[in-house]
Amino acid sequence: MRKFGSADLAVHATNNLRFDFDYYHTSDSGRTFTTESLDFFNSLAYWGTFARANLYFLYAPIDDDTNRFSGGIDYTYQKWTFNYNIGYQTFTENVSLNNVDSPELSINPVASSTKEPLTNLSQLEYRRLTTPISEFSFTANLFPSSNGRAATSITATGARHLLPIVQRNCPQQFRRECTLHGQPDGAGYGDGAGPHSV
Repeated sequence: MRKFGSADLAVHATNNLRFDFDYYHTSDSGRTFTTESLDFFNSLAYWGTFARANLYFLYAPIDDDTNRFSGGIDYTYQKWTFNYNIGYQTFTENVSLNNVDSPELSINPVASSTKEPLTNLSQLEYRRLTTPISEFSFTANLFPSSNGRAATSITATGARHLLPIVQRNCPQQFRRECTLHGQPDGAGYGDGAGPHSV
């Protein structure tokens, strides 16, 4: 499910000067599914080979939201209109993965995949991105049409981001737990008896 909303306020100080204030919000949530490798950062080579060859169908609900606050000024001088906006925006995302069935087989149809059923997988991930907003733009009506004459107006526009769009703050948390029964062919970890967790 997607929810979104916005609020805008424009204040005309004079015929040529206007102040704008904006707020924008959107969020996504709902049931989704994905395929995922059980690989993880800094895993051993034999585990990575097994994980990349055996993907699992997982429950992966969506949960994220975006907020943007900005204020700006518009000024018109003869044929020119100048606009400057400054603001702040945030993006927050929660990611979770869980197995659909237990035990669950890999989507890889080869016979060897039946030897490594997945009994449990739980992955939780959180991140929050924040960044400032600063943009300057202009519009110029260079050749306006004349009254009573079939002339075509020509308009020039331009824009420039005055601040880089970067991740100013990015706290992130990640945790994954999974349990497999059996032993991947040729992997050589453990003795093949009982679960293996990463």
